[in-house]
Amino acid sequence: MKNILILIGGWHFPYGFYDQISKLEFPEGYNVKKYCVSHRNLEDNIVYNEKLNYLSKYSNPIDRFLYSQKLLKNHLNTWNIEYKEYPNVIGDYYFIDQYFSDHSDIPDYLFFFHDDNYIKNNKIISDIVNNTVKTYYVETDGKRHKIKDDNWLHISNAFYGSVFTPRGSFSVFKKEMLVDMKKFLTFDTIKMTRENSNRSPNPNDLYQLAEWNEVTRNFTKYVTKNNLRSRCYRLSENYRKSEYIFECERGFIKNNFKYDN
Repeated sequence: MKNILILIGGWHFPYGFYDQISKLEFPEGYNVKKYCVSHRNLEDNIVYNEKLNYLSKYSNPIDRFLYSQKLLKNHLNTWNIEYKEYPNVIGDYYFIDQYFSDHSDIPDYLFFFHDDNYIKNNKIISDIVNNTVKTYYVETDGKRHKIKDDNWLHISNAFYGSVFTPRGSFSVFKKEMLVDMKKFLTFDTIKMTRENSNRSPNPNDLYQLAEWNEVTRNFTKYVTKNNLRSRCYRLSENYRKSEYIFECERGFIKNNFKYDN
């Protein structure tokens, strides 16, 4: 039987997101594992309280849905989401590296989510694996094109402005790419870490973690060097938004999007 790993980078712990993960549809014939690599104890008071403090000043319906109640470890157990805390060193794809530091089996598909996402369509896993997504987007020769095939190795949610480098909020990797993960999961250029910190940066300061963008830039260097950019697809041309996912920012949708069912 083939395997799908849903790997969640845990920091913000919105109840609504993990509830959405529990309701995802899966393709037939696959074994599915759900796992959260956490960078702080989700039941620490600071985790939920810092969200409530922010929501008292700024919120919209999606944010209120995401943080409608405090997430507990018992919820994850009920939803069959395995949970383990790892050092809060680096974000983005570093969560993937930490998972494989003590797991050796490489899945056929790895779906990686930051936990500050809003899932619009619970068929995201089955549609991608079964290749029933309406269309993908790919960048070749400096231009973006629609494409409909199963030739991809990596998928992210949307293009990041005018650059090719994917955002770390959501990515899908096929096994064919994961076997070389040590070549694109590289972190030597990153000096800033947040180990032993359990507080979020100010949501209005978008650049405190800017150095961690090197994680996905290193991935881009790898796919460019190996002529794989044409096999890196997107779900949308729109920044942060596709028919499947809204990407939050520092834990919140804020004013990025109007509420859209």
